[in-house]
Amino acid sequence: MKRLILVRHGETDWNRVSRYQGFARTPLNERGRRQAKQVARRVAGWDIDVLYASDLPRTVETAQPIANRLGLPIIKLEALREIDVGEWEGLTVTEIQAEHTENWDTYISDPINTARKGGESLGELATRVNEVFQRWEEEHAAQTVLAVTHGGPIKALVCTVPGLPLGYRMHLRIGNASITTFVHENGRWYLQVLNDRCHLA
Repeated sequence: MKRLILVRHGETDWNRVSRYQGFARTPLNERGRRQAKQVARRVAGWDIDVLYASDLPRTVETAQPIANRLGLPIIKLEALREIDVGEWEGLTVTEIQAEHTENWDTYISDPINTARKGGESLGELATRVNEVFQRWEEEHAAQTVLAVTHGGPIKALVCTVPGLPLGYRMHLRIGNASITTFVHENGRWYLQVLNDRCHLA
């Protein structure tokens, strides 16, 4: 690849009330569908060779207006899904703290290696998405890839691609329908843009 563009999906009703979604098949809400169209207008005319998306409804819905604008098919990848939050799915932080107190406390003390009950750890998520990134480097030489995914995978790649500690992800915010880009120059990857949401203004 010469460039990687990461788009977080648009807003869902669970985003509005801060419920953990994970693998849940939550759709975009009205605002999220509007955001998807705004992203599509932003990237229209960009030199993009291939379009990937997580196979969950909220990402596929976000990717569809982009696909229509660019005239590209959507390649759906399960590996681009959000972190599997297991039994935390559908719960708020307050509810998790009450219902899964021990798991929550362990997660707070070691967020990288602690799996959500029945789900994944942040380290496992990072490994999963980094394997996809490495495959793209080989399969899409000299191309620009746009991937519509989730906040967790984007944060993981912001750390792993430039070689930052994974713990740095705890200090990142990736908003709905935001754009984050990497460019490959002089034999290395550079984080070019982080959490760009100007198109939503």
